[in-house]
Amino acid sequence: MDYINAEQFKALVSARPDIGLSYNSNLPLSLRALSTKSIWGYMKAIDPKVMRSRVIFGFLRKRASGKVKYFMSRWYFMISSRPLNMEDFISDEEVLPESVLPPMFEFDTIYYYYMETMEDRSGQQGQIRTKDIIKIEIKNMDESNTESGHAFLLDSGSNKYHLNT
Repeated sequence: MDYINAEQFKALVSARPDIGLSYNSNLPLSLRALSTKSIWGYMKAIDPKVMRSRVIFGFLRKRASGKVKYFMSRWYFMISSRPLNMEDFISDEEVLPESVLPPMFEFDTIYYYYMETMEDRSGQQGQIRTKDIIKIEIKNMDESNTESGHAFLLDSGSNKYHLNT
């Protein structure tokens, strides 16, 4: 298996950390997920500059949908055919072809996975098509006694996703 290393990752990250690839304190585990989830083999063929503006991945916590509403850590990945930030969207007209996508992936779809260990090769647990999202709501965490961090709700009409960082 072809794994991404720190030098390859540095090549992907621009001088502007506010755009493109997203990462958190679980960086080594998040980087490893690109390989163990069989995504890196497809991404490595994309120009790093192009990739920086179109790929985002990292960990978020997703609220369970059962009776007990607890948060579960999930690894998220999304690739867009066009840049994800407005400045690059306006200046960069290149559209990535579907041939760069891993099999069964779609552009602008958020895929989420379990990623409990460095060797977790489990498949995707779900997906959220961004074109189906009808409302995004930022949750005011100052009023919460049980949650901390930043939270938002994604409403796709048929499903609601409560995510937290």
